[in-house]
This record gives sequence, C-alpha cells and structure tokens, in this order.
Amino acid sequence: LRQRLFFAGELVKLAERELAGDALNRHGVAMACRNGAVLQLHSVLTGLLDDVAVRLRLERSPESLTLDTAVAALAARGMASPELGRVRGLLESGGWLQEQVDDARRCLSSQPDGQREAGADDDHHEHGHDHHHDQGRIRMIAVVPATAIEPLSADDFARIRRWIAGWRQLLDEFLVTLDEY
Repeated sequence: LRQRLFFAGELVKLAERELAGDALNRHGVAMACRNGAVLQLHSVLTGLLDDVAVRLRLERSPESLTLDTAVAALAARGMASPELGRVRGLLESGGWLQEQVDDARRCLSSQPDGQREAGADDDHHEHGHDHHHDQGRIRMIAVVPATAIEPLSADDFARIRRWIAGWRQLLDEFLVTLDEY
C-alpha cells in the first residue's frame, strides 16, 4: 500500500513537470498523470479492504469487495475491524477521504471531465448548496468543493498531496492493529 502512495506522489510530480513543459500534448499527459495519481490512491483503499479480507479469511471477490460488504461480512461473524471502522468514520465525516473517493469515482466514470456523475442518490443536478435535508444529498455536497478546484492547478496538486499524507498517517495508525491479526 505504501508503494501505491509512492507511485501517487511520483505521478503528481510528473503531472506538474509535464504541465510546466512545452510539449503540444502537455495538458493531456499531465491530466493522465494526475488521474493516475488519484487512481493509485483509490487502489490504496481497495488494497486495504483486500488486506483485511485476507487476514480475517473473508470470502472475497476483489472486484466486488466494498467497505460495506467487508464490514457486513465481519459483522456476520461477530467481528469488527478497527481499520475499517476508522475508514468508514472518515468517509462519513465528508473530509479528505470522501473527497478522494469522489474524485476517483469521477476518474472511473464515463462522464466527460467536469460533469458530475449521476449516482442513484443524485437525481437532481443543482449544485447542492441548499439541499441539506436528507442523507443522500449531504453526501453529494462533498463533491462541490472538489469540482470547484480546477484539475491541473497548484491547488489540485496540493489537495492530492494532502490525500497522500492522510493515507500515510492512516497506515501508520494501522500498523499496530493490522499486525495483531
């Protein structure tokens, strides 16, 4: 997982270097590197889920393993994972991890860049500022700040670096508990 964080950091550096260059295709190459960094971070989350599943001997199909299915599979055995609980808490708080997951979803979506992905709980295409009254919409509000930052900007690169730092800190925390399995 730490190797994936390293790759993400290197891809951000490459994106910045490409953007600063004078190649005709520099924007496309920089965007490919930038999105590659986001997807490496997404693979840290999926890798963590897989790691917990292996350690706890959950039946798993890697492509269908989600945080919810892993937590449910553990609960069915009367078990819990402090790591998955911590990840779930971070996602529910709508902070950096939710931003990163939303960004990865956009990278994986077939929608053109700049369009919000229409999810099952997003039938409305307003900007979400005034719609706090139910849980489904609150989750979508986290998308608004993310789309307000232009990809391939210094702010965007800094945000991805914050996500990398967030993951490093989480993995440091998890070193203790993961070794107990």
